[in-house]
Amino acid sequence: MRKVPFSPCNPSLAKHAITRKGDIFVGSSSPYDADREEFLNRKELDESKRLGPSPFAPNSASQAKTMISVNYYLNSPDTHQLQADKKLITERISKNSKVFKNWYDTKRRTI
Repeated sequence: MRKVPFSPCNPSLAKHAITRKGDIFVGSSSPYDADREEFLNRKELDESKRLGPSPFAPNSASQAKTMISVNYYLNSPDTHQLQADKKLITERISKNSKVFKNWYDTKRRTI
């Protein structure tokens, strides 16, 4: 019986086992690749001229909606009422979290 010289256990290992190491291209010394090299050089130069270090991040739909939303209508609350509502909500959250923490601590002690 003949022994199989190459038998990887999965396709990923097979791919890595049969490929050559390093960056080898078919037309690496081809004169027809000059236009691609010129394009890449220009692209690097254009990217170095950018002002910000971060890439462009477009607004999402929800951000755009909040930017152009109108917060007034006939019976809309004024800014003081909105701030009071936010304050009431944060106080209610802190109160409920304290109650839940106390309940959880007593429940944990009884176990």
